[in-house]
Amino acid sequence: MKVVYEGALFPGVGGGPRHFTGLSDSLVRAGIDVVHVLPCSSGVHGEELVDSLVELRWFGGRLARQLSYEVSRVLLLLRWWVTRRRVDVWMSRHSFFGVGLILARLVARQVVLEINGPIREEVEVNLASRPLAVVADALMRIQVRAADCVVTVTPGLASYVEKRVPTSRCVVLPNGANPGHATRIPDQRDLSLIFVGALTPWYEMDVVLQALRELRDDGLALSLTVVGDGVRKAELVRQATALRVADLVTFAGWVESDHVQDAIERSQVGLLPLRPKHRDVAAVGSPLKLYEYLAAGLQVVGTDLDGIENAPAAEAVHTYTQGRSHSCAVAIRAALAAAGSPPLEAAVWSWDARATDLIAILME
Repeated sequence: MKVVYEGALFPGVGGGPRHFTGLSDSLVRAGIDVVHVLPCSSGVHGEELVDSLVELRWFGGRLARQLSYEVSRVLLLLRWWVTRRRVDVWMSRHSFFGVGLILARLVARQVVLEINGPIREEVEVNLASRPLAVVADALMRIQVRAADCVVTVTPGLASYVEKRVPTSRCVVLPNGANPGHATRIPDQRDLSLIFVGALTPWYEMDVVLQALRELRDDGLALSLTVVGDGVRKAELVRQATALRVADLVTFAGWVESDHVQDAIERSQVGLLPLRPKHRDVAAVGSPLKLYEYLAAGLQVVGTDLDGIENAPAAEAVHTYTQGRSHSCAVAIRAALAAAGSPPLEAAVWSWDARATDLIAILME
């Protein structure tokens, strides 16, 4: 099977490159012939990309780069069509314009669209424009209708798409992770918590700090390592001092990836205190960090949101009611109690398992 995996992954697009690399590398390991189509200077670096990479030109920022990349994608498809180059599957991550996805039918027997977030709401937040968000929503519906299959990362996103295009065929394929390097079993680790991520309003670390205070009042003093930085750091440092838990919290900032892995493997519980980014939209996406925690053998505490509470690793994910510090404290206690449990099988969290599921979907 020959598959094109394409994504408009420009520099600085968050977890997109890790998702792309994890899934594409696993497809190649499974014996699939994958051609990767990406923007020049995308920042995506995978084991198997070098000999199978087609780079498309782009320029500018925001909409300009989307438009220039789309022109390059259309020209590539037309060139392949004229030269009779054909593939079995063309799989594209959602992009703003989406003309290339429609034209992919010229060269592919099957067209797959990948959606990893609520499109209209993300455009409204990221571009601060409601009219553009309406346009993005309309273009997304056109792309969904053009695809044979839509792959979403959570059940909530599948419902989001199906509500807009009831005739769509949606399948759920969560994020994954590559195997960790943990050498100690969980009950030999430090009695500690870890959060890895940006300190933005999308994470309710203020609730976590309040939960730490409650746990200390109950006689349980837990250390917390915060790996990351962001606009809320100064506020959270002040809050930790005011709650008298500053001695328990280490704000490490951004560190090298090897050091992040080391910090994760010294901990017992990984934190995912997500807040919804968009009003009235329950779908928040599939956090990569959830599966990276699981790959390292951690128990996970996270909010009761789509992508966390319905993740395929329910036995190791302890959810709490968003915004409730007491509920968070209870979930942390439950996670610590389960920290000596055997690690989950890789089939629950690995990219190789996700690739196997995707191949089965493409073969249907």
